[in-house]
Amino acid sequence: MPQVVNAFPSRNIKLPYAPVPENAIKLAENFREIVNPALNYTPESLAFVEVFIEQCRASGKTVNDYAETLFCAGCYFGQVIARNLAGKWLLAEQVLAGIPPGTVIMPIVLVIKVNELVDPIARAYQRFSNGDIDSLLDLYAHLAKGK
Repeated sequence: MPQVVNAFPSRNIKLPYAPVPENAIKLAENFREIVNPALNYTPESLAFVEVFIEQCRASGKTVNDYAETLFCAGCYFGQVIARNLAGKWLLAEQVLAGIPPGTVIMPIVLVIKVNELVDPIARAYQRFSNGDIDSLLDLYAHLAKGK
């Protein structure tokens, strides 16, 4: 039986900006500037983000060691979705009515299409913890199909 791994940090994280919708772009820019200033918010740039997260994963460190970086990587992923699939950042509390009890949700999420909820920050954490099964590229391709 596979080991169950908690995909999310078990400590408070210290972000450079508050996790609110108006700061999502700042958090994404923080990731881009530190990791690779050439990232350009295209779907193709997600391949680099996947490789980066995989390198972090292969380091043997935990999700707590990369908590802030992964949060910002998730914001970058979210900005790719927002820019290319007309997504809008919202506070999680604005969409909680449609979330099953016990579901872990990040403080900011995206809504695309007709009320389709996407949690790109959670996906970045899941990609780190679970590997390719939670690919950012695969999720983006799935979301783009109905564009």
